[in-house]
Amino acid sequence: MSTSPQVLEIARDVQRAESVPVFVWAVTGALGHDGRHARRHGLAAYWAEVMGGPPRYSRSCGDQAGVLRMHAGNGDMGDLGERFVECFAGALDDAGLPTDPAFRAAMRAYMRWAVDDVLSYSAEDAVVAEGAAMPKWGWEGLQS
Repeated sequence: MSTSPQVLEIARDVQRAESVPVFVWAVTGALGHDGRHARRHGLAAYWAEVMGGPPRYSRSCGDQAGVLRMHAGNGDMGDLGERFVECFAGALDDAGLPTDPAFRAAMRAYMRWAVDDVLSYSAEDAVVAEGAAMPKWGWEGLQS
């Protein structure tokens, strides 16, 4: 597996990587979000933090419990999770992010995990406990 630091750095540093906001724009646009800058900025900060970047999301937007709550209680989502993973993978191309196989595998594995985590709270009566730790993702997957 590639451990080239510059490959994962693209996902880590929103300030230096122009592709990350483009990537977030591609994902949220494909999902039909209304384009609110604050939402996209928050999503970019969240993903950067999860990938090991600075805690900008935690400092200015919220915590992991809030992220889970935002997506909880929607009931059966059908194949939405799988479609989101595919949208995310396509947005990597749309934003011109590296085609390095290790980078792509790490990003796809992250999104698969994240979608599964969110969908675990899809029951209409789902309760998200306070204090959920912000996930940290690396080349080997979820970090403890």
